[in-house]
Amino acid sequence: MPARFVALVALVALVVLTSPRTSHAAITVTGYAYGSEGPAIAGMLVENFEDTNLQTAYGFTIRMGGGITTPAMWSGTLPRTWNPSTATNCCTLGGPFPANTWDGSYAICNGGFGTGSTGLSPHNGNYWDFTFADSVCFLMSGAPAFGVGLSNVQSIGGPTGVTNHELIVNGVSRGLLETLLPGYAPGVNVRFRYMLVTATAPDVINSVCIQNVSALDGLVFDKAAITDPQSPAAHATWGGLKSIYR
Repeated sequence: MPARFVALVALVALVVLTSPRTSHAAITVTGYAYGSEGPAIAGMLVENFEDTNLQTAYGFTIRMGGGITTPAMWSGTLPRTWNPSTATNCCTLGGPFPANTWDGSYAICNGGFGTGSTGLSPHNGNYWDFTFADSVCFLMSGAPAFGVGLSNVQSIGGPTGVTNHELIVNGVSRGLLETLLPGYAPGVNVRFRYMLVTATAPDVINSVCIQNVSALDGLVFDKAAITDPQSPAAHATWGGLKSIYR
């Protein structure tokens, strides 16, 4: 057998044995109306954004970028908490937004990265003004499931249409939120939909991003949920991952 052929066979075998599976990705996106998401996220770790401490499971990190000078990256702690009920009604911003939280009084938003319309922006995020980040990403390492409550989503065709919104999971577009989450409620002081993204083992979730499609839209996020690393679902996923390398 020619030496070059042997080398090629060895190289192909090495790639097969060391590369994780990327085909047949089993990612499911499900939407829930406000108040009906509880059973779907039962047993998961919930980040309610009621204080500045973030969940750390799976290296949970929040990244906001696009449309702002310096992207923000938060892990472990937030720069501040934000209460939608105190959002200013100055400068056509339209607040307050008491119907933007999914639990408690606080949430996070994609504003606060520049001077904005109020002149009171802290410049490093989580404040309501017109300096909005174009994309919001929730980053993690190998989670079986992730959920988050979405609010203040001004979809095209809604009462205050601004733009539609793309969902990107693990770097791959899954389509528009407006298609993936039927029954959604677009608008300003309204809860859009609770979104749960689930991976079937051996697939896992490493990133969930929401991207404004055609214009900057102020978005609100609350009640983020991530699989408890000690849960049976997490162990099943880990077992599936290990089976790839056997």
